Amino acid sequence: MRVSEDIARLDKLLRGDSHVYKELTRDQVLRAVEGMSLRYWGPRPLLHQRIATLACLEHASYLLLLDKGLGKSKVLLDVFSYLWERRLRLEFNHVNKGLILCPNQTLIEGWGEQIETHAPWANYMLCPASLDKAGEVKREFMRKVLDDEDHQLVVIDYPSLQTMLCKRVGKKPVLVPELCEQLGRKFQFVVLDEIHGVKDRKTLRFEILLELMAPIHYRYGATATIFNQDPFDTWAQAYLLDGGVTFGTTPTAFRHFFCKDKYDPFARNNRVSVFDEDKRDLFNEWLRGMSIRYLINECVDLPNLRRVRPELEMSTEQRIVYRQVLQEVRDAKKKDPEARVNAWQKLRRVMSGFIPYESEYIPMSISPKMEWLKQKVRQWNEPVVLFYEFTATGQQINQHMSEIVGSDRVGWLWSGTKDKQKVMELWKRGSVDILVIQNTVGAAGLNLQRSRRQVFYECPTSAIIRSQAESRIWRLGQERACFLYDLFFPHTVEEKVFSRVYQGIDLHKAVVDGIEESDDE
Repeated sequence: MRVSEDIARLDKLLRGDSHVYKELTRDQVLRAVEGMSLRYWGPRPLLHQRIATLACLEHASYLLLLDKGLGKSKVLLDVFSYLWERRLRLEFNHVNKGLILCPNQTLIEGWGEQIETHAPWANYMLCPASLDKAGEVKREFMRKVLDDEDHQLVVIDYPSLQTMLCKRVGKKPVLVPELCEQLGRKFQFVVLDEIHGVKDRKTLRFEILLELMAPIHYRYGATATIFNQDPFDTWAQAYLLDGGVTFGTTPTAFRHFFCKDKYDPFARNNRVSVFDEDKRDLFNEWLRGMSIRYLINECVDLPNLRRVRPELEMSTEQRIVYRQVLQEVRDAKKKDPEARVNAWQKLRRVMSGFIPYESEYIPMSISPKMEWLKQKVRQWNEPVVLFYEFTATGQQINQHMSEIVGSDRVGWLWSGTKDKQKVMELWKRGSVDILVIQNTVGAAGLNLQRSRRQVFYECPTSAIIRSQAESRIWRLGQERACFLYDLFFPHTVEEKVFSRVYQGIDLHKAVVDGIEESDDE
C-alpha cells in the first residue's frame, strides 16, 4: 500500500515479492528515494537498510527477516520517522504515535538507545522495570500512556503488557477487551520485535495482541528466525500482521497447503500433522510476499568465525551419577510428561557438574567443564562472554570467575538481575571483563563486540535462542576474528541437545533461505 505520492515512482521499480527489492541496484535505490526528504536517515543507512525501508513503506503490514545485527530497529525507526513527518500530507491513516513491543526489559533499554541514535527528534516512554507483583507500577504507566499527548514512541515488553491489560480471575489472568481497545486506539503504528515469540494462537499473548492491534493500521514484525523446529509457528505471526492474507485465516488452511500426516504410535488416531518438506518452495514463495530477508553475509564482510568443541571427558563421579539419572529418564518415559521433563533437566545438570539431592543440586568435587573454563580464562586474559542455562550453573560460574579476576570484574545477567542496564554500562566501559549471561535473558538485543570469545557452558534447547545468542559478538561492528566454544560431552544427552538444536537451524535455513546444508558443523 502506498502511503504518499513521494514514493509513487517506486511502482515502476518495486513489483512482486521481496526478491524484486533485493535486485535493485544502488543507483535505482538512490533514484527511488530522491526527493523523499528522509532527513532522519542518520547515521547513513547501508544499502540493504534503504531497500528494507522502502519495502516497509510500500506495505502497511510487513515482516523484516534481517539477520542478527543488520539493523532491524534502525529500519523500523526510519519508517516511523517518515510516516510521522508526512502525517499532515497523508489523506488517511495519519501516524502520530507508535508502539514498540519487545520480549523483555533488556530489549526495552536497547530500544531506548536505538531511538536516541536513529530517531533523536522523537520523545519516547519506556515501560519501567519493576518487581511489583501486584502490577500497580505497570498499570500506572498505562494510565500515563493513555493520557499522554507529548511522546511519539512508547516501548513496552510483552509481560508488562499482559499485566496492564489483564485482570486476575482466581489464579488465571483474563484479558479485559475494553482496556485493550482503549490502548490500541492511541496508536497508528506498531512494531512486534522478536515476533517469533508469538507462535501459538492459543496463548494469552496472541489473544492480547490480536485485540490490541485491531485498530492499528501500520503493523510491522521483526526477527531473524521465525520458527524453532516447526514452520507452522509462522502462521500466528503472519496472521497478526496481515489478518490471514498470506497464510490463510485459520491454521487449518495452513496445514492444508503445507503439512502432511505422519504415523505416530503415541498420537491420537496414530497420526500427527508435520511440515511437508516438498512444500519448501511454495512456503518460501508465499513468505516472500509479506517479508524481506537478508543474511549477514549478503550485506557486510565480517571477520572469520571459528567454532570450537573441546574434547571433554566426564569425571568418575560424574559418570556414575550420569548412569543413575539416565536410568531415571528411561523409567520416566513410562510415567507422566512432567516426570520426563524433570528427569531430563536433572540429567543436563549432572553434565554441568551437579549432583541432584532431593530438591537441591550440589556441586561435584571435580567438574571437567569448569576446570577447562578456568584454565582458558587465565590463558586468554581478555574479555569473555559466557552463556548458560540453569541458575545454579550461573552461580557457580560467577563464583569461580570472581576468584580468578575479582568479583568487581564479573558481570552477571540473569532473570533476577535488578539493573541490567548498569551491568551493560560497566561492560561497555571496560570495567567488567567476564560477562555471564543466562540464555533466555541475553540471547537477543545485546551488542557484545568488545569480546571475541564466547562460550556456551550449556547449550540452549531452542534453535531460535541459540541462533540469536551466537550473534552477540560476531555481528556488524566486529573487526576481529571470533571464537565460539561449545562445552559438551560426546555420546551423551548434551550432544543430542546440540544436534537437535542445529536440526532446527538447518530446517530454517532450508525453508526460509534455500540453503540445504549447514555450514555450522
